[in-house]
Amino acid sequence: MIVNTPVSEDTGGEETDDASITTGSFDPPDHSLVFIVLGSANNPARTHDAPTSTLSTGTWSFVGSAVQGFGRISVWRAQVDDATAAGTITQTLSAATTRKAWIAFSVTGHDRGTNIRESNTGVGTATTLSVTMTDEIAGHTMFIGAILSVDAGSIGTGTGGTELVEATSGAGANESRIEVQYGDGTTFDWSGLAEVANAAVVWEVNVDPGFIMTGKVRVLGKSWSG
Repeated sequence: MIVNTPVSEDTGGEETDDASITTGSFDPPDHSLVFIVLGSANNPARTHDAPTSTLSTGTWSFVGSAVQGFGRISVWRAQVDDATAAGTITQTLSAATTRKAWIAFSVTGHDRGTNIRESNTGVGTATTLSVTMTDEIAGHTMFIGAILSVDAGSIGTGTGGTELVEATSGAGANESRIEVQYGDGTTFDWSGLAEVANAAVVWEVNVDPGFIMTGKVRVLGKSWSG
């Protein structure tokens, strides 16, 4: 896994009855790939529009979305320009809800051309959930997973995964709790989920092709046989 460890940029949640969220201001690294994860819980499940932002990014692209019952999670991404400046991300929902939470984070060391290789989703109402991906490319990619668990008190990270951060809308009925984890295993699993509504998106981030050579790996101008 050569894609660099994700960095949490902003997390939050709110119980305000409105139809949008706006992150706090943050300044991601130059050339980084920024993700926004949004979770909501309301009957019926709200749809999530494409984000807008005041960051120096290109177009926001869809990574994936999953719905279980009245809970929805969505993931979007955007490539940061050469010269970054602090800014916020705003995302609109199809209708107002008092149960929404978000996580914004960034990664570097990725392929700025084809940055996502694959994605998959999983849903359920049990205390555990698992999503399986295909094999990674020679150990050079990173898998990232985001999950919404409605009414969960906390979310347990699966085998081989490392939790980045959790966020929640706030305690109470239909609490929207989300979590992001990352790793280099092809199966992502979670535990400690509430038996209400669980929905997850898992995706694979391609490594910067400048770090990969035929039969070798190059890091900081040096190479060795792989």
